[in-house]
This record gives sequence, structure tokens and C-alpha cells, in this order.
Amino acid sequence: MEEFKITSDYENVDWEKVIKVLMAYSYVLIGDENLSMAKSRKELAYDFSMEAITRYLNEPNKFDPSRNPDLIKYLKYNLVRQLISNAKNTGFYHYDKTPSTPEEDYYYTLKSEFKLDEKIDMKKIVSIVEERLTDDVDLFQIFKGRYYEESKRSEICDDLDISLKEYDNRLKRLKRLVKKVQQDLNDKTN
Repeated sequence: MEEFKITSDYENVDWEKVIKVLMAYSYVLIGDENLSMAKSRKELAYDFSMEAITRYLNEPNKFDPSRNPDLIKYLKYNLVRQLISNAKNTGFYHYDKTPSTPEEDYYYTLKSEFKLDEKIDMKKIVSIVEERLTDDVDLFQIFKGRYYEESKRSEICDDLDISLKEYDNRLKRLKRLVKKVQQDLNDKTN
């Protein structure tokens, strides 16, 4: 079977064929264990494929045909591979075709990152964490930047004028605090 390539006419791409190729590649990279990701392997393969295409369409100038003219290779090896690697490293992946509210995204990120129990009221956790952070400005800035503003690590470090190491230390303290709040809530409900 001949390998599917797109080496010219990047404006008129048969995206249905591209999606199939990217899904097959994603499916293999995801592997049998999809690391506590809530979706099935097939759904994740589709999501990663669509995310890669979306990223390409949003920034087509990042694809440099002079380096390698095959668009499929760019999508597979630069975008899909990076997306899947990032998802596996963080332990979760979130791609949703339906628009969600900022509050839903915020709670999803908190639940995923801190591996919070679904049965616990997220609003209650957030209010308790915010209450406990009123006296700790350093942690509150990390919490606010990371979850309310959805800033990246480097953006938060630049905004707060702190090193990556200091950011990591503060994030560890924040995670311990959230874990303690969750534990306290679990103890109260049991």
C-alpha cells in the first residue's frame, strides 16, 4: 500500500483522508493503556487528530514546506506526537467539540490535575481553597494564574518575576493544600 502524502496544493486538502491517517497514527501512539484518560482509545485518536488539524489551520505558517514538503509527516510527527506526549505526561487530555463555560473548564482542570473525587462538590473545594489562600499571597497568585486565567507556567513566572524552581515549589505547596482540603471534606462526609 502506498503511503498517503501531501506535498503540494496545501490549500485543497482532502481532510477526510487526513483524519483517517492521523487517527491510525494516534491510535498506535496512545497504546492500550490510555493513562486514566476518560475517553476510549478511538475517541482519543479522533480528538488528537482534530486538534492537530485545528492547530495547523490556526497557524499554517508554522509548517515549512522547504524543510519537509509532506504535510502529513508534519501533522503526524510535529503535532500529533507532541499532543499525545503532553497528554501522557500530564495524565489527562481535554478536547471537547462542544463549547463549555469557563467555570466548567476550570473545574475540569482542577479535578484532573489534583485527581479529585467526582462525588465532592467542586464549588465547595474552590471556596475553601480560596479562603485558606487569603493569607498566602504567593500561592494565591499561582492558583489564580493557573486556574482562573489559564496561564502557562512560563507566563506565570514572568508575571510574578519568579524562577521555574520557585514556581514548582509553590505549585507543590498548592497541591498539598488542595489534597488536604479534599481529605478534610472526605472525612466529614464519612
